[in-house]
Amino acid sequence: MASTSGFFGGIAGNPADVINVRMQHDPALPASQRRNYKNALDGLLRMTREEGPRSLFRGVWPNSLRAVLMTASQLASYDFLKTLLIRKAGMQDDWTAHLAASIGAGFVATT
Repeated sequence: MASTSGFFGGIAGNPADVINVRMQHDPALPASQRRNYKNALDGLLRMTREEGPRSLFRGVWPNSLRAVLMTASQLASYDFLKTLLIRKAGMQDDWTAHLAASIGAGFVATT
């Protein structure tokens, strides 16, 4: 289930990733090659208009595979850490255990 949600999340979020990368890289380009998007929405609209809707999904497969791995590892580590904290560390199943497990899972997912 985690892999499936990660996969579809990667597909849904891909246009935002593409425009984010373009906007961050724009200042490094020579002035004649800069896109000079006003904002993310302007970038998405111009990409669609000038390059077609397929441009929003460049790199969708690597992005979706990354999302699969990240989501699966984050959910698995969250469940493992929460169980460990409750059973071995004596924590209650309340917000503190959820917070601690979430922080640990976030650490696992980003490394």
